[in-house]
Amino acid sequence: MEKRSPIGIQYSGFRFKSFSFREPGGVGKNESFNFETSMAIRTAKERIVVGLMILVNRKSDGVTYAKAETESLFLAKGLDQVADKGGNINLPEDLLFTVISLAISTSRGALMVKGAGTFLEKIPMPIVDPQSFFQQNKPVNL
Repeated sequence: MEKRSPIGIQYSGFRFKSFSFREPGGVGKNESFNFETSMAIRTAKERIVVGLMILVNRKSDGVTYAKAETESLFLAKGLDQVADKGGNINLPEDLLFTVISLAISTSRGALMVKGAGTFLEKIPMPIVDPQSFFQQNKPVNL
């Protein structure tokens, strides 16, 4: 029988902390852009916050043409059951994978909406593997 996590979560909000954008001149049909993504996960007594920063850089000139910082907010019950003696919260891997996946997909959709009518809607956004953030993003306490 599958062991259930003692933690219950609810996706409680999303926000842009910042968004900056400038239209690059002369975007060609085969123009390439890099999407650099970084993440930070913070926890508190009954909260999990997943912050993402996305930079959109043009390969041909290395200039950043868009930057978005987002936060996905989760209400959480039972985090005290996975805290160590020092009060550090150790999220179970399945829960960590879930909040990372939700934050990435929500931020991706929000960036597509913010970029409507600009060069961002004309370039392919990469599919991001949540596993690539898994080991490097151990939660820190708020």
